[in-house]
Amino acid sequence: MAVGCLFIHGFGGAPYELEPLYKEMEEYSNWELKIPILPGHDEDESLKEHEYMEWVQKAENDLRKLKERCETVYIIGYSMGGVIAAYLSTKYKVDKLVLFILKRSQPLL
Repeated sequence: MAVGCLFIHGFGGAPYELEPLYKEMEEYSNWELKIPILPGHDEDESLKEHEYMEWVQKAENDLRKLKERCETVYIIGYSMGGVIAAYLSTKYKVDKLVLFILKRSQPLL
């Protein structure tokens, strides 16, 4: 039984936000892992040139591809990626949904 896991990063971030967990899972599992970069979040692009639906479409396309290859699919979303993950879980069968938020004890400088 193939297991796949889609990671979705947060707004203004990139895959680095979930990379420690990704690398840990990569080392200790034989799951198919996908950690895409959402449109406008690449250092060569600007968020101003993209709309939120492009982020949803990118994540949805990656989820569909993962579901074609894997019987069991998990989604892990961080911050805004969690919102996208939750939305996708209402449209597609997802076996597990993990949502992370950031709690700051210090104000952002």
